[in-house]
Amino acid sequence: MFALFPDLLLYLSVVGGAIALWLTNNIRQRAKARKDAETDALKDSVNREKRGRDAVTEEQSDAEGLSNSDLVERMRRRHRDPTGL
Repeated sequence: MFALFPDLLLYLSVVGGAIALWLTNNIRQRAKARKDAETDALKDSVNREKRGRDAVTEEQSDAEGLSNSDLVERMRRRHRDPTGL
């Protein structure tokens, strides 16, 4: 068989090597994409936590020194519910 196609083995090895290279590259790209997505999700989570802490700090500084009735009125205004709370 190889007498009919003397370079067949060479061509098959080149094609096989190209396929192996393509698969390896594809696997690496997918792994990098997964890692990047995870990193982005963690960054978003950290940013949300920071914004939440900042909002709580701001709310505490705004509410400092207010009486209970003032706080209740403030919550009613914010929630637009005069009968609740």
